Amino acid sequence: MSDQDQSDRARAFRALHERGTFIIANCWDGGSARILQSLGFPALATSSGAAAGTYGRIDGSISLDQALDHARIICGATSLPVYLVDVVPVVRLDGQALGTGSPVQMGGSFFVDVLFQGPDGPTTIPYQVVAGDEIVVG
Repeated sequence: MSDQDQSDRARAFRALHERGTFIIANCWDGGSARILQSLGFPALATSSGAAAGTYGRIDGSISLDQALDHARIICGATSLPVYLVDVVPVVRLDGQALGTGSPVQMGGSFFVDVLFQGPDGPTTIPYQVVAGDEIVVG
């Protein structure tokens, strides 16, 4: 999926919330995503239990990479916005995981304190992170 497609889906999902209440269906895989889209649902949500079941595991026991691979299959099968549930945030530096947090639903937010070592000494900056965002500091 291109960055533009992702942005378009995010805007569509936000617009659904701004219009009011709507029903979102949980899909288990690419096939069920297509069926639910054909039934007229405006958006879909993943199922952490279904993702785990795909790997023969219980809910909550797969890695972030496995959850994202499962979500990619679903997103590739539909043009609808897809809400990825129960993502555990990971803070990484140069690819190394420095810490993890509690599960945060996609679009949810939390604050982290980022410690920077600058020329005038260390500085701690509170930073709001939105689940699903990737921030690169270069």
